[in-house]
Amino acid sequence: HGPRLSKWLETDLFPLPDATTQTRSDGSFELSSLPAGALRVAAEAPGFVRDYSAAAELQEGSRQEQIEIVLQPSRPLRGHVIGPDGARLAGTRVEARWSPIGEARSVTDAAGSFQLDLPEEASEIMLRASAEGWAVLRRRVSSKERDQELSLQLAPVGALFGRVLDENEAPLAGAQIALFPQAQHRLARVAPELLDPLARTESDAEGVFQLAFDPGTTNESRYRVIAWTESHQPSSSRTLQFAQRGDQAPAALAEEIVLQLEPGFQVTGTVSTADGLPAAGARVHLRRDGSARGTDGLSA
Repeated sequence: HGPRLSKWLETDLFPLPDATTQTRSDGSFELSSLPAGALRVAAEAPGFVRDYSAAAELQEGSRQEQIEIVLQPSRPLRGHVIGPDGARLAGTRVEARWSPIGEARSVTDAAGSFQLDLPEEASEIMLRASAEGWAVLRRRVSSKERDQELSLQLAPVGALFGRVLDENEAPLAGAQIALFPQAQHRLARVAPELLDPLARTESDAEGVFQLAFDPGTTNESRYRVIAWTESHQPSSSRTLQFAQRGDQAPAALAEEIVLQLEPGFQVTGTVSTADGLPAAGARVHLRRDGSARGTDGLSA
């Protein structure tokens, strides 16, 4: 716990590794082998709202007692997740955020059902449901639906597909194709090999590719597909969004992506040490000179 931690960031933090336990019959608990520093303890139980203890300053080798967390009964939000054919979907990730600041997560059981424990005063509730092979569904819960059994229908998604062409519009085999968040687009268009993509593949002999991706594994909402080779400059698709609209799968997953690459320039040379010997393994990179008019500084 830090003094500048926002409430939203606090709800998104992962717990310390191996710092999870269950309470005994009298509600007491013990956590050991904790690092020194300012810590908070979170507690949650079915039928109650997740809450936190006050911050405790733990010294090296010390023991902190008198930590108390009072859990308030929840006003649960219940529902189930189905596919287009009405079949219940187990293992679906369901998340809720609400005002004032709060967040809860659940996974549907074997019957496709879920329960999220929300406080009585929760309002402006937004649900997010996702599973591998299904589009991300975002849905606002109205005040009339607050105590009803919700039914969330997901739309199936396939892989992204498309073709890579060279400057003559001929199929380009062996091109690298990767999916990046929109936020990384500027760097990905210059040096995609320096980034860790969300998904990656290569084009086949006909320049065709399929890119499998589970949009529910990231909180990003906009993406770009980048294609490149060692001898061609990277090329980018338009911005793609994978959020489900109503009961329909995202349109971006149903259209062919065509990326045409332009040849890249080549710079060759030799790197040597001060005494004239070859310097094997030296890192060589190219940067644009930002001193010229019309440029915006170093770009690559």
